[in-house]
Amino acid sequence: MYLSNLSSRKVRNQLKRHFQTKVSHITILDWVRKYSLMVHNFVEKLGYNLGNSFYADETVIRREGQDDRFWACVDWETRLITGKHSNF
Repeated sequence: MYLSNLSSRKVRNQLKRHFQTKVSHITILDWVRKYSLMVHNFVEKLGYNLGNSFYADETVIRREGQDDRFWACVDWETRLITGKHSNF
């Protein structure tokens, strides 16, 4: 849902509405970071054909007075994560 352009708060609301699951939007962002890094590392080992369009997304989380930034670049056609960066 997050990679389909729903914000972390909207994903949280969808989970609450449809699955009666209560999580914070920070938890959603933690999941996005954790699993996108896992998928990226897995995909790096595969051979794949990418499309011609990409989009990048940046998320900033303020935690304990500091900003954590996470960037992900995604191939528009295949939805593969083609690049990532984080400062945490």
